[in-house]
Amino acid sequence: MNLLKIENEKYLINLKWLIAGLGIIVLGFGLMYSPPVNQFSEFDFAKFNHLHLSIAPLFVLFGYLIVGFSIFKK
Repeated sequence: MNLLKIENEKYLINLKWLIAGLGIIVLGFGLMYSPPVNQFSEFDFAKFNHLHLSIAPLFVLFGYLIVGFSIFKK
C-alpha cells in the first residue's frame, strides 16, 4: 500500500512539471504573436522588437526543456 502511494506522488510531481512546461510553451508562442501586416509600404518596428525575436523563443526552449525533464525524470 505504501509503495503505491509513493509511486502516485512521483507521478503527480511529474505531471505538475509537465503542465508547467506546457504552460511556458504556450506563453512563449503567445509572446511571439504579432498582428498581421496590412501595408507593405511601411516598415513597422513594433512588430520586430526584442520581445518577439529574443525573449519569446527562449520561453519556448525553456518550456521544451522542462517537458523533457518531466518525461525522463524517474
